[in-house]
Amino acid sequence: MKKIKLTPKEVRKRSDGELETLQVQMAEDLFKNRLQLATNQSENSSALKATKRELARVKTILRARQLGIEESVGGEGAEA
Repeated sequence: MKKIKLTPKEVRKRSDGELETLQVQMAEDLFKNRLQLATNQSENSSALKATKRELARVKTILRARQLGIEESVGGEGAEA
C-alpha cells in the first residue's frame, strides 16, 4: 500500500476529476488501514489518522467547489 501525502496547495491544484479519483483511492486505503489494525497486521498505527485527515481535506475541497465557494483549477482567484 503506497502512502499518499498531499499538502492543501497540492490538492487545490488538481482538477475535479483527479480529486474524485483520489477520493476513491483514499477510501480504499482507509478500509485497508482499518482492516490491518483490526487484524493486528499494521506496524503504523498513525496511518489511519493521516488517511482520514487527507480524505477529509479532499472531500472538503470538492464540496467547496460544488457550492461555488472555491473555483476549480484554471479559474482566476483560486490562489488568492
